[in-house]
Amino acid sequence: LISLLDIFGFERFKVNRFEQLCINYANEQLQHKYVLDNFRQVQEEYEAEGIEIFDFKMVDNSDVLDLMEGRLGLIISLNE
Repeated sequence: LISLLDIFGFERFKVNRFEQLCINYANEQLQHKYVLDNFRQVQEEYEAEGIEIFDFKMVDNSDVLDLMEGRLGLIISLNE
């Protein structure tokens, strides 16, 4: 059973099919782009103004994307 955190929260099914994996993967990519484009910009602005802000590593899903598309990731394994 694989559960991935996407923008809308955890999705957990008794049976995960390939289509659900693709949907979750697309959501992870969208979340990653959103975090990079929005949160990082806000973080830079706050830091420039001396405002403390929480650590954005909590919302960084790079590890999940590496698991999916990395050199030894799930996508390459499925392609074999």
